[in-house]
Amino acid sequence: MTENAEMCTMEHEMRKTVYFVSDQEPRSIQADSRHRQAYMARLQREFSEISSLYPFLPLEQELYSKLIYIHFSKTNIDVDNMSKPFVDAFKEIIYSDDALINHRVCSKIKFMDFFPREIRLDSFPGIVAAKLNDMIIKRSQHILYFEVGLFSSDMIVIGDKHED
Repeated sequence: MTENAEMCTMEHEMRKTVYFVSDQEPRSIQADSRHRQAYMARLQREFSEISSLYPFLPLEQELYSKLIYIHFSKTNIDVDNMSKPFVDAFKEIIYSDDALINHRVCSKIKFMDFFPREIRLDSFPGIVAAKLNDMIIKRSQHILYFEVGLFSSDMIVIGDKHED
């Protein structure tokens, strides 16, 4: 492992934030069980290729998760139905139990509406940032971004949050 990769791994261990991207088309919790299980297995295999970046797994603390689906063509998948199979796929891999997730954000957005949104890749492990960048450049039909980290009660806001 290079010195830069070691520093990145140490930084993630301190923050315990996990980043993962995939070009899989998301499946709904309402999808046929066989298809949903196959989808979850593909996500697990894909994550296993980078799991060594996160030696502190599985996480045992209270967590947040963020799933963003960037797509080219119209999709009818509901965000609530989309997030559950994704979260379930990583039980006992990224976290010991998905019940640890206290705050979940799930969004879907068309590729053309997504840009020029800000993407902050500086906290990503290099291999994850490169994969996301490659998907964007190649205009992948489906881009799934998943982030899991330590929950803070400051994440919970009722009403609009205004900057003074």
